[in-house]
Amino acid sequence: MTASRPVWNGPFQTWHAACGAATQQNAADTAFSSERWLRRIADQLIEYRKESLRFGIAQPPRPCNLPWVCALVSPSSIIDFGGSSGWAWDYLKDTVPGQNVSTYAIVELEAVVRYLQDSKLHDNVISYHLLEGPLEPCDLLYSNSVLQYFESNQQLLSLVARTVPEYVFLEDIYAKGEDDFFGTQNYYGQAIPSRFPGLGKLRKELSCMGYHELAHCPYAAPIHGVMKPLPMENFPEPNQLRYSLSVLFKKAPT
Repeated sequence: MTASRPVWNGPFQTWHAACGAATQQNAADTAFSSERWLRRIADQLIEYRKESLRFGIAQPPRPCNLPWVCALVSPSSIIDFGGSSGWAWDYLKDTVPGQNVSTYAIVELEAVVRYLQDSKLHDNVISYHLLEGPLEPCDLLYSNSVLQYFESNQQLLSLVARTVPEYVFLEDIYAKGEDDFFGTQNYYGQAIPSRFPGLGKLRKELSCMGYHELAHCPYAAPIHGVMKPLPMENFPEPNQLRYSLSVLFKKAPT
């Protein structure tokens, strides 16, 4: 029997070194803007809606705790950083009766923005935006499994500074220790660069912007279709993560 390939390889000390070990330059951007990826995220949303319509309940494409946070804090405006097809909005509508979200802005790569705007899959609550484009202030900034594909937290911190959310909710972040380290992720036969954010560093950066952590918990997601701790046995023990995390931050009163 042929052993399966590790999900991640590394670690590397720098993002540049991880990029050098990737399959190609800009491998992550290419992977998440390919025609294959675009069809996949649209099909996932369509299949979710079919299941929900047929059975009255459906599993979203990825585990998502956003409805629980929204049920407690009642945001009227949400920005979803890396929200792909917008499936989290569908899941939120299906699971929180009486939610009062009036605007749901998704920040994505240009190819994803164009594809989803042309798809006509969403109502007028959803809007798509580029990371560098103008954004209105929001009540809640949400992100699911995105930070690991950026060299640093700078893009997240810029969004926080520009939109001044009351809450920042980050899910499936591969965070540990104080400082970032880097690797490559096996993605459909490609090696794409991946970052493991230092949790202490992220907390300090958000604290400097006036945010404090309310809670964190393991993010339960299947790896190769199985619910289990992260398969990182090929990494040195100090760099192994047991689970990725969901972390909720709140802005301190001014």
